[in-house]
Order: sequence, then C-alpha cells, then structure tokens
Amino acid sequence: MARPTVDAQGNIGVIWYDTRRDPAGHLVDLFGTISSDGGQNFSSNFRLTDVSFDADEGSFIDALGDENFYLGDYLGLALGNDAAYAAWTDTRTGNQDIFFARWPIDPFPAALNDRFEPNQGPQAPTDLGEVVQRFLPKLNISDADEDWFRLEAAATGPLVVATVSDVQKPLLLELWDATGATRLASGSEVLGPQRRVMEQEIRVPGEKGQVFLVRVLGQEPAGSDTDSVDYSLRLQSLTADLGKRAFTEVSGTLGVGDAAMYKLEAPASGSLKVRLHVGDNVQGDLDLQVLDAKSLAVYQPPEEPPINFASLEPNDSIPQANPTGLVAEGSVIVGGHIGDREFGATSGDYDFYSFEAGASQQIQISLDPLESALDSMIALYDSGGEVLEVVDSGSNGDIESLTFRTETAGTYFVAAMAWMTGFPSDPLVPGSGAAVGSTGTYNLSITSKAVGPGAIKQVDLPIQQGEAVLVLVAGQDDSHGSFALELTNYDQFTTPESHSLLFPAGAGPSQADMGDFNGDGHLDLVVANALSGTISVLPAGGDGTFQAPRQFAVGAFVSPRNLADEARRFGRAKRDVALERSLQASLDESSCRLEAWLAADQTSPSQQVMRDDQLVRLAEALAQLPEDQCQVVELHHLKGLKSSEIARELSRSGRGGGGLCVVCFFGRSGERPLAGSQTDRIGGATVPT
Repeated sequence: MARPTVDAQGNIGVIWYDTRRDPAGHLVDLFGTISSDGGQNFSSNFRLTDVSFDADEGSFIDALGDENFYLGDYLGLALGNDAAYAAWTDTRTGNQDIFFARWPIDPFPAALNDRFEPNQGPQAPTDLGEVVQRFLPKLNISDADEDWFRLEAAATGPLVVATVSDVQKPLLLELWDATGATRLASGSEVLGPQRRVMEQEIRVPGEKGQVFLVRVLGQEPAGSDTDSVDYSLRLQSLTADLGKRAFTEVSGTLGVGDAAMYKLEAPASGSLKVRLHVGDNVQGDLDLQVLDAKSLAVYQPPEEPPINFASLEPNDSIPQANPTGLVAEGSVIVGGHIGDREFGATSGDYDFYSFEAGASQQIQISLDPLESALDSMIALYDSGGEVLEVVDSGSNGDIESLTFRTETAGTYFVAAMAWMTGFPSDPLVPGSGAAVGSTGTYNLSITSKAVGPGAIKQVDLPIQQGEAVLVLVAGQDDSHGSFALELTNYDQFTTPESHSLLFPAGAGPSQADMGDFNGDGHLDLVVANALSGTISVLPAGGDGTFQAPRQFAVGAFVSPRNLADEARRFGRAKRDVALERSLQASLDESSCRLEAWLAADQTSPSQQVMRDDQLVRLAEALAQLPEDQCQVVELHHLKGLKSSEIARELSRSGRGGGGLCVVCFFGRSGERPLAGSQTDRIGGATVPT
C-alpha cells in the first residue's frame, strides 16, 4: 500500500511498490512523488530503486513450517531538512533485506521519459517475454535516446513489429538478432490519414521460440524542435489471425520445434469445436491446445469420469467378452475375480473384455491385483483371436501395465488371467486353458486416446459472442509433419448432434431461397413463413452466419421465387425508400387478393383458425406444382390477371405448352376446385374462370 507523509512546511511525499517497469507485471520497484504546494499538484512519478526485484525470492519458512511470502504491510517515509528518507523491504539478494534511500525535495528526482527506462542498449533491453499479441502504449523517445526490447516468437509464422505515433516521421524501427550484433530488418512507412506517416512496420518470418531484439530511435537530431516523441509499440506473432468466423478450415506443416497458432473470434455465443486432423506423414505426434487470447491460460476441458462396472460371468472367451462401453477415446475401470465359476477349478479362469478403438490410438491397460494372491497377466487380442501384446511382470502381486498403438480401427479384446494358468489354447472357445493358476480379485483399467499419424483430436468449450481464443498446434519433442484444423462456432440453439446452426425467422417457415440481395458478394437468405404471414430477409454476415431477419408482412403465402426477385431488386437499390414501399405494396396486394378469395366473411375466431389452416394447405399445394402451373395460379389469384392477360404473360416468358392445372384445397365443404367448374385452355395451361 502507498505510504504518505507531510513535513512542517506542508510538503507531501508518497512512496509505493509498483510493477509498471515489468511487462509481465511481476517484478517490483519503489516509486515516489512529491507535492510542494499542499497537494494541488504532484511531481511526475520517479523511480527510487535501481534494480527491480522479485518478491517471491524473499519467501521464508514460518513458525508453522509453511512457505511464507509476506513482505509486510508498511513502508517507511519521512520528510525533513528539505529531504525525503525512505525505507522498504527488498529481495534482490534472495532474502528480505531493508533498503534505504535519500533524495532532495527541491529539486526532486527527475522522472524517466517512460516506464521501461533505462533500456538504451542491447545489453539491457526490456524483456517482453513470449509475444502473441501485445500493445505497449505511453512510450517516449527523447533526443539522443533509443529503446531496446527483447521478445520471443510464440508461433511459427509472420512476426509483426510496428511503432505508432501522431508525429510525422518521428521514429526509426529496427529488428536485430538475439545478440544485438546483426540487424535483420528496418521498418517501412505506413501511411495514415492525409497520407501522413503514422507507423513504422516490420514483417519477417519467425519460428516458435526464436528471440529478437527491437530497437526504436528518433530521426530528429539533438537540439531540434522535437524534444521528445510519444509512441506505442505493437507486436504480433501468429501463424494467422482468422478474424470472426462461424466455420473455417486451415492446414499447415510443422518442422521440428515449430508451433502454429491461430486467433479466432466467435460470432455467436454457444460453443466452439476445434478438431485437429494429424497428417499421415507426421513423424511422432502433434498436440492441440486452446488458450484464452487475453490471459493465455490454457482451456482445460472437464475430464470425463471413467466408466465403472463389475465383471459378469461367463466371460471366458472372445465371444463371451464383457462389453466395456469404451468407444474411441476415454477410459473404463472394471472389477473382477480370477478363479470363479465353472472353469475356476479345472482348466483355469479367463476374463475377457471388449472395447472399440480407432486407427492411431494409444491403448494403455493396467491390472492391479489389490493385495490378493493373484499372480496376474494381461493379453490384448484382435477380433480374430490373434495376440497383439502380452505383459507379465513375473512377480506375485505386481501391477501389470501394457501400452499398444493401433494401426486399424476395430474391436479389441483384453484378457485378464493368472500366470500359471497360461494362455488359452483357443481364445474363441471357453475353457480351453491348461490348468488352474493363482486366483484373486483385481481392478482392470483401459484408456484410449488418439495419437500419431491419422489421429483426430478435439477440444470443445463454451464461448461468448466476441470472445477470442488462440488455437495452438505443436509437435511433441522432435515431431513434425502436416495437419488440418476445423473450427466451428455453434450458437446456443445448436441441435444436440451439433450438425446445424439455427437462425430466427417467422412462424412456420415453409420455403427459402438464396441470393446476393445487397451486392456485397455474400449469399443472403429469404424465407416464406406460412403461419405468420410474413417473409424474413436475413442478410449474410460474411462469416458463415446471418444477421437478424428483416420481417415483411404479406398476410398469406407468396412464392419465394417472386420474393427472391423482389429482395434482389430491393438489395440492388441499397434500401431505396420508394422500392421498399413498392415491395411492401406488392406483397400487400397479393395478400389482400388471396385472403379475399379464400373468404372475406370469416371473422369469428374459429373461422380465422380455419382460414389460417387453409392458407397453410394452399401454400403446401402450390409448392408441389411445376413452376409454370404455379405461375398461372399466382397471376390469376394473387395478381388478379384475366385469362387473356395470363396468355400474353406466358407467351412473353416462353412458358406456353400443354398441361392441365387444377388446384384443390380442403375448406368448409371438403375438397373443391379453386374457382368455378368451368375452365378455359389459355396459352397451353388450364386456369379457372
């Protein structure tokens, strides 16, 4: 906590512990400030320590025998004789020591030009550690000054370093190797508003763990009008920033020691599924991790509890094996007994268990005899009865452990047995052992996980809209090879099988069409809603999602073919008010004609329900008609055209030809034609008159 004090002349002094100089926010310094006008103004913060210290280095064993990191509650500060005197606990020597400092009140110590000073050379750079994305504001370069920073690339991919300033051409930016002996690159100018140079930027390829030094210095010579320049430093080490995506696929290849890191922002609240496909050419294995983009904390999915059950006899052969329920990845624990049931006192007892495993999965099996007299063995079989792996520790009561890596997907079988009993002569036939061996109880555990070439690894996590994550793919030890990633953001309405994304529309969505209605290069969606008497236009978000729907009341069924045409025309006009009114008027007109045609006198609640049912049935019937016949019905009943006008319309569209169009629906009197019993053959189609 801060320590203030006041002298007889009204001078106020304050000191406090501060971590501002450490980019990681861990190392501690002592800072202070002075006010000589009764607290109306305070001096710039000045640093009192000459070495930053790690408070954890001062830990000690307390009276209870526990490790204790307590530094104390108080700092010492006194003012007198125009000077300030400070005392504090410091751990720079690896122990809790008391340090002391004295400085004048007037003039008080000068503040450094930014919080990371001194960092003027490659021998004492500000250590930024591993960098993914970092923005350091409120930095400053003064005359004849230069700032050095050390960083470590977090990913294999482009390394971006940039300075940002409001002053035109204020800075020079350079990238050096880890020793500071070789300059690797110099910054290029990035133009801002009014073609002013706002940034110096460097882009170079980097490798995971590679160390660089960054040098920033001013371009103005000493004594110029520009005494100092404020700037910010922007850094990024990513394989790629994928932006906001609901679904995307990326692929790559890792060398030895490489790591690929991708940043993704979720467009919807719900869940994120990240699936890694390890390439068939991978040597070794690749790991998958998902990190929080801000804290860099690794997401730890909740562990699935193992399946637990007791062995059930008879299970003395592969055909009688107890199914464990283990499919692909997971674990199971089963309790059993060797020496029970019909073969326990004759040819020897065997307990078989089955599980499913995919290709390139690592199987770990262990058997614990639980302090019984059992001298155990475990064997792994394929479905044909071939022995794949056998483990026998050779000692009574020892835990047996077996590790096996599958090459093909299929059903596998584990057999628990006694050493003296030996293998069954035929694992497909019960009771084919040679003799009774030792007996006793045991616990058998089976764990399966994907590893190596061809493996599929997956992480599922809850996520909020706008939340950013980092997806890291790295090789184990000297592993290397190709990979592919699938990233899918499901919203909170996702189906249980996670096979689809749901977007709102109206009640009873019946038909849909797609097109680029607003000319932005993305396919938009239009939906006809049979139960609500509306259409929904959903503009594409450009990231695999759709924006909130814009609803248009139509009152009754309208073919989405016509709606799509109107929506495209509406989109091309960029929400022209006249066209929007024209679209709504067209929909209103068709709605009114169809509603009046169905029955204008249906005003009671029950009649309204019947009318709505008729609209739905009519919509379904029209949807089943061929396009030309559906057009005839629309022209006559929705637009009110006469037979001669329909004929001319069909002739212009080139859709004349033979065919009979009779549309029926269920109403109050059962099934009846749409209009009178007479029909006219007009332009190759028969329509009601």
